[in-house]
Amino acid sequence: MKAAPELSEAEKPKPYRTIDHDRFHTAYSAIRSIDRRVPPEIAKLATHSISGPRLIDDIEISKAYLLELRVTNMLALEFPLPSISRFSLPEPFKGKHYTTWALIPGTPLESAQNILLEGFIRPANWDHNKDLSKSDVPTFGAFYLGREINRENSIPDCASRELMESSQKRGKGQQKVLIGALYRGA
Repeated sequence: MKAAPELSEAEKPKPYRTIDHDRFHTAYSAIRSIDRRVPPEIAKLATHSISGPRLIDDIEISKAYLLELRVTNMLALEFPLPSISRFSLPEPFKGKHYTTWALIPGTPLESAQNILLEGFIRPANWDHNKDLSKSDVPTFGAFYLGREINRENSIPDCASRELMESSQKRGKGQQKVLIGALYRGA
């Protein structure tokens, strides 16, 4: 029998983040108590979504709510983000702010945790060139999953509902987690 080959540092498995089970269970129970229609698997997913990026103590779970999406006959569990530095809006692109766009892309759990940990979304569908006039413009996904919301600093309820309804009709929104974001610029 041969000995297993040595793994390089890059190949070695990364240690899992330890989660305090009591805090996890408390958050899970609080999410379940928001509304009796929150299924256990969604409460568990939501708890993982906020515990992975170390938000379990920052998010006020009591402010979370269910939003009924009547067009797609779905429910959305919404968490307002805490007012912490990683979620503050950056300066508008090139310092010009004529409008604000809201977008709600769908993403797998691990990507959602990374977005919440870093505090921003990286559009993956554009090319950057040092000569900005030759760069592509980031888009809001297939089927225009973004909405212009004038110059607001948060996503209004009507736009949130419309974006979530729209995302449920398209493949990207059918991923595990939807994350709302704002873009301010020209």
